[in-house]
Amino acid sequence: MITEHKQSSGSGYEIQIWAKQGCSEADRLIGILSSLPFLTDNFCDFSIEEAQILIGVLFPTKATKVYVEKSTYHLKHLFETISCVIGGIKHGGMKYCAVATLVYAFQQQGFAYRGTGVHWYMNLSAKEVNNIYRCFGHLHHHR
Repeated sequence: MITEHKQSSGSGYEIQIWAKQGCSEADRLIGILSSLPFLTDNFCDFSIEEAQILIGVLFPTKATKVYVEKSTYHLKHLFETISCVIGGIKHGGMKYCAVATLVYAFQQQGFAYRGTGVHWYMNLSAKEVNNIYRCFGHLHHHR
């Protein structure tokens, strides 16, 4: 078993990545997400720092071009769904994520972007987006 420790820029959370032979990408993601204590706090909306941490876990790669299939509006719902699945097990709820929080967090993480209103597009890796939506995209949250 290999253990890797990473610290997201500007965060107080240490993220442990456990990798072993046969561990799927879904297992890796769920393991990391389950270790983030702020996902269980559905009484507070996502902060910019929390969104940055989640971005670092879900989208570690900056692609060379802007990914236009999912906007920040879609990603906000993805973040809320993840909080519902991971944190809702304990509290029966989810964290709200404002589009503006997400846009600012992506900007602070150095992502390229374009768009207007609630539909901003970032230079995300299509492979990473597809992996995340395979894990969580079929689930829906209810507020």
